[in-house]
Amino acid sequence: MDDQRLRERLNRLADDVRPIGSVPEGLIPRARRRSVLVPAFAALALVAIAVVASAGVRELVRSDPGTPAVPGPVTGPVAEVEDHITVVLGRDGGALPGAAAAFDPDGEPAGPFMVALAPGSVPLDRTADGRLAFTPLEGGGVLSVFGPDGEVTQLVQDGSIYGASWSPDGTRLAYAVGSFGDTTIRVVNADGSNDTVLVASETAEWNAEPSWSPDGATIAFLRGEADFPGCDEVCRFVGDRRLELWAVNAGGTGLRPLAPSLRPRGYHAPAWSPDGSRIAVAAYTPQDDIAVYVVDAASGQTSRLTRRGGGAPVWSPEGDRLAFVAQDGPRFQVYLVNADGGDERELLTPPVWSASVLIWDRAPLA
Repeated sequence: MDDQRLRERLNRLADDVRPIGSVPEGLIPRARRRSVLVPAFAALALVAIAVVASAGVRELVRSDPGTPAVPGPVTGPVAEVEDHITVVLGRDGGALPGAAAAFDPDGEPAGPFMVALAPGSVPLDRTADGRLAFTPLEGGGVLSVFGPDGEVTQLVQDGSIYGASWSPDGTRLAYAVGSFGDTTIRVVNADGSNDTVLVASETAEWNAEPSWSPDGATIAFLRGEADFPGCDEVCRFVGDRRLELWAVNAGGTGLRPLAPSLRPRGYHAPAWSPDGSRIAVAAYTPQDDIAVYVVDAASGQTSRLTRRGGGAPVWSPEGDRLAFVAQDGPRFQVYLVNADGGDERELLTPPVWSASVLIWDRAPLA
């Protein structure tokens, strides 16, 4: 089977996966961050693998008689895989979210590892020892941690969540919380204690998508006004043309813009390179398209990295490649690109959710 036929088949099979949540049309970024902890959520988390395997995944990987089978879920030890990219699969080409899964970036093995989250959960960031911060898709604001042992710890339950990032040592979590374009960056200990404000919101101001630097000294985030003439309620959720890339010291001092000329795209967190020298950002081009840009963390100089539109950029653990989400015809797909912009290519997977976060790491998968 050639690549084109395989892509078409993956697209059809992914559309068979039943949706795990409903998203108001036109407000997918809003729905991704709004969340609620339903009763018996911990129990749901423990049975999620069985639910997904018996419903969505079987539909995703099945094949018609007489045709080569699409690679199925991997059931062997996850520790055998050095790198994996975690993503939320998509339905209807990426307009609706599906189950969370992880893929080896080199296709070895080719099949996905299904991430053991309860239906309706969106992964945000993971520690080196496998603790996954996530937020449920709909309802009131909740930020929880799912450990490798299956235990769920609730950290935050007020407001809507607009991104989260672990400190390098995994002891603290930076997160954005608020509503209607009035969001604050806060930091909480991994056990839920000492929840403090890092960047307070002025009137109708975005402070969202925090990203902790590898040395633990700095947190980059998206900042901008969310209320200006002609900006209605929908604009305050998805009108992101006035955002900028900012940074603050982990202790709360040194609030500053990093690249004033860049126009970041909302709902896609900046991503630090492993050595902390560069930051990848999904941003608008002069032609009003979307691409991945790289910002020099010291000078603020920017350069365009990708040819096609890109969201949710993330670096490989070695820093030699990046992954990002881009639209491929009617669907959304994960792409890879070298750190110098060369060899931009598709990672052949089922369609992914257009608003998905990407996590590229070597941590144990829960």
